[in-house]
Amino acid sequence: MGRQTTAQALGRLEGDVLRWKPSCVVLECGINDLRALPLLPERRVRLKEDCVANLAKMVETLRKHNIPVVLCTIFPVQTPKPWQEPFWSDGIAGLVRETNTELRKLGREGVQILETEPVLAAADGKIRAELATDHLHLSPAGYERLNERLVLLLKSP
Repeated sequence: MGRQTTAQALGRLEGDVLRWKPSCVVLECGINDLRALPLLPERRVRLKEDCVANLAKMVETLRKHNIPVVLCTIFPVQTPKPWQEPFWSDGIAGLVRETNTELRKLGREGVQILETEPVLAAADGKIRAELATDHLHLSPAGYERLNERLVLLLKSP
C-alpha cells in the first residue's frame, strides 16, 4: 500500500503477510516515516527511532514464524521538483542514511540486508534519474535493477 508508514505496515503484518505463510518476505519501507521531517523537525531522532523499531518488530515477528527476511535499506531520494512536493527538506537524505546505518544492524541469521544505494544511487548519493519516476519512487528500470540484486542475494548461501 502506498504512502504507509512502518507503523501501518506493522499493523498489517498479521493479516496481510503471516496468514499466507510465505517462504520468504522482502521488507521495503520507511521513507514515509522519514519524509515527515519537514513537518516535524523537532522529532528528527524519534522519526528514525520509530522507523527502526517498527522494522525490527516486523523482522522479529517474521523470524519467530521461521520466515527468512530480506530487509531493504531505504532507497536514496532525489530532490523533488517544486510542484511535486511542497513540504520537503534536503535533510531527509541524511536521515535516510542514518536510518540505514541502524537497519544494517538488524542483519543476522535469517535476515539478509539488501543494500539499495549501490544499485540505485548516482555519484552524488541521489537516486539515478533513469531509475526513478519521481523523488521517491522507482521506475520499472529501477525495480528491474533492484530485482537483479535481490535474485543474487537470494541465491547466495
